[in-house]
Amino acid sequence: MLAYSVAALLLVGSIATAEGGHGRSAALQKKIISKATLVGERQLTYEFEPSQYALSYHRCAAIQQYDDDVAANEDTSTVFATKNFAIFRFCPASTCDAQDDDDSSEEEVVSGARGSGCQSNYGEYMIELEDYLSIMAEYQDGLVDDFCTYCENYMYKVYQNYVSKCMNNGNCRRDLKYDDFKNNKTGEMQRELGMNFGACTNYATTCNGALDVDFKDYFECKQANGAWVGPHCSEDGYSVTLGVFSDEGCNVFLGGNVANYIDIDEDYLDETGIMAQDALTDWYNSRHGELSFLFEGEDENVCIPCKEEAYDSLYAELTAYANGDSTYIADTGDGEMGTLCTTLYESSAHCHKNFANFDRDNISERAWRQMQLSCSYIDSVILGNYDEMGYVNLQKNWIYNSENAPQWLRTTEPLANSVARVSPLQYVLLICSILAFVGLAAWSKSLHSSLVKREEPWSPRRSWGQQWSIFRGVDHPTINNIDSGIGVTRVRSDGTSYYMS
Repeated sequence: MLAYSVAALLLVGSIATAEGGHGRSAALQKKIISKATLVGERQLTYEFEPSQYALSYHRCAAIQQYDDDVAANEDTSTVFATKNFAIFRFCPASTCDAQDDDDSSEEEVVSGARGSGCQSNYGEYMIELEDYLSIMAEYQDGLVDDFCTYCENYMYKVYQNYVSKCMNNGNCRRDLKYDDFKNNKTGEMQRELGMNFGACTNYATTCNGALDVDFKDYFECKQANGAWVGPHCSEDGYSVTLGVFSDEGCNVFLGGNVANYIDIDEDYLDETGIMAQDALTDWYNSRHGELSFLFEGEDENVCIPCKEEAYDSLYAELTAYANGDSTYIADTGDGEMGTLCTTLYESSAHCHKNFANFDRDNISERAWRQMQLSCSYIDSVILGNYDEMGYVNLQKNWIYNSENAPQWLRTTEPLANSVARVSPLQYVLLICSILAFVGLAAWSKSLHSSLVKREEPWSPRRSWGQQWSIFRGVDHPTINNIDSGIGVTRVRSDGTSYYMS
């Protein structure tokens, strides 16, 4: 399988688990290790400085591949399985969230891996979509868990102050329980205390507002009311949704009407009843996910810094600022690569040739060939060579798309323009070539006809070309009769003869 020749490049390492997600982490780690193969030399250092780069989702693709398990199944008529892949990049952190908004006609503002801030000096990686979603879900869950843990500790201190005031002046609700206090959604407690809960204002909504259906349960293929539901790459090659499949491996896609099989809030459905394309964005293409409300002005950011961030300290800074203390400065971390970027890096196929500091001489010939294979395969996916069902896209009319083009085409303006349209000069040259071909064909036909109709066979003129030394033959000497030794006999009229030699 071609894809698994790329998957053989996967580098597997330890996967740090977030609190509350140990079971899924262990299963994910086992799954990745079982499929990956360590090849070539293990890179002891990253090809980039983690503190200077950010993670950004790029696109996805479904690809039909031969599968041994499917082929061995007697109940199926195919030997192919549909594998969904996600492609992401490590982009320069300083420009990753730069937005392409020069064209006012564009309704969608593009940033991250698809924006102008990540078109050079980046690394490109590919991983199975299920694994990508599971890793991202663990990361987002970890952020929420850290947020809730911080707020529980902080609000307990606030509650102790509340109780202390009750003991001193008695002007409060002595029967108020801690659970009721921290889960209050009206802001009444904040008004009574005369303070702002800061980052923890939305604690009750975020930490206790569980969805009726957790989409994360379907990030791996799962049975639901007679069908199977799992992640699916949409037709646009970018959006990730849930799809309905006919088999337990989610190999045969039936459609996107998952509302017929699982309970979904109407807010997550489009007008046709299909799951909205942005329903899962918080899990696969968002910096802050469910905590975007904490970061005003950053709710649309899609790039996640690879540098380890101390979120506890960040929450404390937000809370202090909300209460008028602007002197608190959050810990910015130690510059090490965070768990999310580390896990994705070590679990994916790599293409590092677009890094500014990439040097071909620093890797072995074998590693270079493997990287070329990986880069070529990733470029093939980016170009949209596969349709929504995972088959090779055999479109008759291919249109250049700068957003999906690989780096070699995207950064070469003249080449990109030549692919995008035919220039007037090319039209003229094409017409001239056609006319020249027609003229030569007519001349050839005329020459052939004239030769066939001649009464005498054609032969070259003997004198032609004699003036040129390259055509001139060897000059042969003229031999006279006298020099040849041939005698002549003459007969007289009287019957006598004589011999002359």
